[in-house]
Amino acid sequence: MKTNKQTKILKFILVLVVLTISNYNFAQEVDGGALYSPDGIFDKVFDKDGTMYNLSEIEAGKSYGSSRENTVTNVLLCTPGIFELYFQTGSGMEIVGNPLHDQRRSIICQAFQDISNFINTPLKNSGNTNKVKFWIRSPVLLGLPPNAAGAASA
Repeated sequence: MKTNKQTKILKFILVLVVLTISNYNFAQEVDGGALYSPDGIFDKVFDKDGTMYNLSEIEAGKSYGSSRENTVTNVLLCTPGIFELYFQTGSGMEIVGNPLHDQRRSIICQAFQDISNFINTPLKNSGNTNKVKFWIRSPVLLGLPPNAAGAASA
């Protein structure tokens, strides 16, 4: 028959083993990057040419550098209704004060404002800061041919 002291030691060892196992199984991984989907399954996306991107590379509103391009700046210049429009350097709409850029930006911002006016959504509730973000990219950096009128992706 086990003594009271032996029972306490066994209980302590059992608790220690359970804590060690749970700490090992549920510890957070430190890899320097946040996961946007469960286990990072959907954290890499591909364009029409099969080029792989991390979601952090295509997030609207952030400047980044990648192996495919020089550092690219994205500027928020328009918030029409429920939308935020970010203009990438080289998009042809990012330079404030350039008459051609201002005119292009004015047209696209008005179009998004008109679309926003037609949509009934909780995004319009007061106090809601969530917006639908669009990234207006540079056709040159996308590798589009000079005669392309535009391109779109999900």
